[in-house]
Amino acid sequence: MQNTERWQVGNATVTRVVESEAGAFPPGFMFTDLTEERVQSIDWLHLHYATEDGNIRFSLHTYVIESDGQTIVVDTCIGNDKDRAFEGWNRQSLPFLEWLAEAGFPAESIDIVLCTHLHTDHVGWNTRWDGTRWVPTFPNARYLFGRTEWDHWSREHPELGDMPAEIAQAASVEAAIADSVTPIVEAGLHELVETDHELTSEVSLRPTPGHSRDT
Repeated sequence: MQNTERWQVGNATVTRVVESEAGAFPPGFMFTDLTEERVQSIDWLHLHYATEDGNIRFSLHTYVIESDGQTIVVDTCIGNDKDRAFEGWNRQSLPFLEWLAEAGFPAESIDIVLCTHLHTDHVGWNTRWDGTRWVPTFPNARYLFGRTEWDHWSREHPELGDMPAEIAQAASVEAAIADSVTPIVEAGLHELVETDHELTSEVSLRPTPGHSRDT
């Protein structure tokens, strides 16, 4: 199926559904002091994760995990109709929910939505525009957010850590919290979890701090 890959990990089935794959970008744009030459020197990055000239490939996708009778969506990409500073992400109109359904996962079938962190490209399909307001895309799901992550981004003026200024502008994190996270909280569908939370007997969280400010 187009935009979809599936594989088995133990007793769990993992399905990758791609929202978009946006070419490649210079490594220094996202990773401080990382050069094209350094990327070229790392063999395992090629050719799935980097181009021959040392640029980084970029994929936006979700993982759906089927485990212990639970259907879990891990991260929800950019979403449609969202105002974003980065032109390629601004007011998208993609049939992502159709692709998800074609892979066997209509929105109503999802039990858990897990956001590994709350950056813009991980929360977008948490909500959809119904013509008047942002509503939960997966109405029967519990949305799991890291407690430390939520505490950080729910502050009135959250810090952006060492995120480069151009990335911070493109990320539109505060806008994403407003249209893709806060409506879930207001609907009472969220659960704040710790960094070692166990979702099923086969799926648990492990803390990997660094990419997101306080997690």
